[in-house]
Amino acid sequence: MARRSSSGSGAGLLGCNCGCLILILIINLSIGSFCFNYCLGALWGTQLSWFLAALGGLFLGEIAIPAAVVIWLITLSGVPTPFFH
Repeated sequence: MARRSSSGSGAGLLGCNCGCLILILIINLSIGSFCFNYCLGALWGTQLSWFLAALGGLFLGEIAIPAAVVIWLITLSGVPTPFFH
């Protein structure tokens, strides 16, 4: 008798299917790259090329998106940017 996997059929990495992983990669490449570049500009006053920002957003998008929201809220309160010189 063959045993069936408890994770379900067609489940990929961590129980996500292929479409979910592709969606996360697309979000990281688009929004994550913009937010990563925005965070660098607000923190240190530097900007990256699109390719380097996309590469950074791909790996750091999960951190850069909420960080960009926090930095934007801080700048709305009147704190000047860049934060570090």
